[in-house]
Amino acid sequence: MPVQRNKAIVGGNAFAHESGIHQHGMLRHRSTYEIMRPEDVGWESSQMVLGRHSGRAAVEQRLRALGYVLEEAELILAFEAFKALCEQQRVVSDSDLQAMMQDAPESQGYRLSSMTVSDRGQRASAQVELSDPDGQRVSEHAEGDGPVDALFAALAAATGVQLTLDSYQVHSVGIGADARGEANLSVRHGETEYDGTGTSRDIIEASALAWLDVANRVLRQRQGAQTGAASAAA
Repeated sequence: MPVQRNKAIVGGNAFAHESGIHQHGMLRHRSTYEIMRPEDVGWESSQMVLGRHSGRAAVEQRLRALGYVLEEAELILAFEAFKALCEQQRVVSDSDLQAMMQDAPESQGYRLSSMTVSDRGQRASAQVELSDPDGQRVSEHAEGDGPVDALFAALAAATGVQLTLDSYQVHSVGIGADARGEANLSVRHGETEYDGTGTSRDIIEASALAWLDVANRVLRQRQGAQTGAASAAA
């Protein structure tokens, strides 16, 4: 029997927080709004539901969890983009935030400049050219068991990020001339799992963007950890 979302303890809203003041309070002192731990009654964790009532602290915390460690000026722009997104939809998901950050002109990380993929003969090959975080061009070539395998190998060589692919899916978004391909992948880097998304009119390019989506988050998290360690040592 379906459980109503507003039921205490067992309902879907029991440990969900959308109000900005509730989210800010949860980030500072969890016990302020939760008299029991969700893990003790069968839930994995509390949920921060991002929407029009969410404040900057909740958005910053979620972006940081996704690998986006932003300076104050960048955070201001990101929060403005988030509020604009909230005018279009009630709830903003992780994938929405990732797409928002990918579209941001100030977004740091590797960006795809060009790519060539060939599937002739026994082995596929891929040539990629990227723009690195400093704006320098990086070009690499690799072979693989198929065009996507070769592409991901070339991207790994160019960025220095090794990812283990667990699942990979592509599908069409939109209709007719406006249709675009969307690639979704699940990967592992060390012990951490990531989901990446990329969209383009070309499925192979969408796959490259999905891979770079994850690789850039890995690099941002690595940089954030190094910055935190340096600050602690100072």
